[in-house]
Amino acid sequence: MVVSCGHSFGGLMLRRVLEMSRCTLCNADIEAGSLVPNYALRAAAAAVKNEDDRRLFYNATLRKRRKELGDHTNSMKRQHRVC
Repeated sequence: MVVSCGHSFGGLMLRRVLEMSRCTLCNADIEAGSLVPNYALRAAAAAVKNEDDRRLFYNATLRKRRKELGDHTNSMKRQHRVC
């Protein structure tokens, strides 16, 4: 949410700002009725989270492929030693 001074807060920090009726960044007085959703910040945070999730999935898939390739290579090496 955007508070009357222009700063954005969410979650626990927003709750603290509302309890104090003051911005924790600039110390300006805040009126609870002046809150406005910050859709741009929400969209940016969602985009960052989606990118992080995509990278985590890609990295996990890549690690799995490397492990499978390593396991396959090790079994091939063992077969050549036996022969």
